[in-house]
Amino acid sequence: MATKSNLTGLTTATFDDEGKDRFTLRYLVEFDTRPTNPYTALAIAQLFSTTPDPVPRLRSVYPGRTNIFVSSTQATPTTESRAVFYYDVTYSVPDANEQNPPNQDPNPVLRPGQRNIEYVASEYVIDAARNVQLLPHGDGDGRERKAGTLGPIVNAAGKREDSPKVDTEYNAVLVWTKNYTSLGAIDKFNKTYQRTTNSDEVLGYGAHRLKYLVTESLGQQFEGEFEYWIGQTRVEVKKTTDLIIDNVGYDYWQPAVLAARPDPIPAGFKTAVDIDDNPMSEPINLKLDGDKGGTHVTTITYEHLTEMAYAPLFA
Repeated sequence: MATKSNLTGLTTATFDDEGKDRFTLRYLVEFDTRPTNPYTALAIAQLFSTTPDPVPRLRSVYPGRTNIFVSSTQATPTTESRAVFYYDVTYSVPDANEQNPPNQDPNPVLRPGQRNIEYVASEYVIDAARNVQLLPHGDGDGRERKAGTLGPIVNAAGKREDSPKVDTEYNAVLVWTKNYTSLGAIDKFNKTYQRTTNSDEVLGYGAHRLKYLVTESLGQQFEGEFEYWIGQTRVEVKKTTDLIIDNVGYDYWQPAVLAARPDPIPAGFKTAVDIDDNPMSEPINLKLDGDKGGTHVTTITYEHLTEMAYAPLFA
């Protein structure tokens, strides 16, 4: 269905002191055959091969300007054959609450995504604090714990409570909303990024700071001849996505004790006991070699999430 399209001129124009300019250009379009589908007809009239003046697409920027775009197009048949149409194309300046000019690409899938930030509450264990009072027997071994010492939360006898103290913090969640060509494109993100963390720096966040949560579909959309789906991706921001555990336990690794002993002690696992040789009622501090000891709790770090580049998530 080849066409001939000509820009016939300006029909109306409004310019005001608030910058809300608006004007309409008229195009005369001749079809070889009578169009029955208005969407197909408009798509053909907008083809670059249509000569000499193709009808501009919705949201196209006016040549030479950066702030005024096609906001509506009206088609009116002019002959009994219904093969000749006037297309009145109206340009206007978007309202302040509408999308910014870079988002005005006629093809919704080609528009850049929109970033937002939300916050989610999560509990965390208070694993260390500074005691205000001096605790004469508060270091866990019956010795003194000076005031202002950073360490585990214990009572005056240096014993921890059965239930750890917890508090609430709010972690940022990065929200990325973008248009996609299919539901499959949205589902692919979930299959690819579940149980992962970022290996690259993204939006100022270093590696192992981001954890992918989900990409959800906000539904199918139609805009002119375009069909698309809105996808919304959520990524949580953490101090670290690594798993960090306290290096404590009821058993410890006893190194071999051979020298200067009539009864050498072989290496092996031992159960921690108190001064009465009873098993400890709470875990003791361990060294990184597994032996008991140390006045402060050491930690062990585990990477349980798969590293992946997160830049494509926000592309």
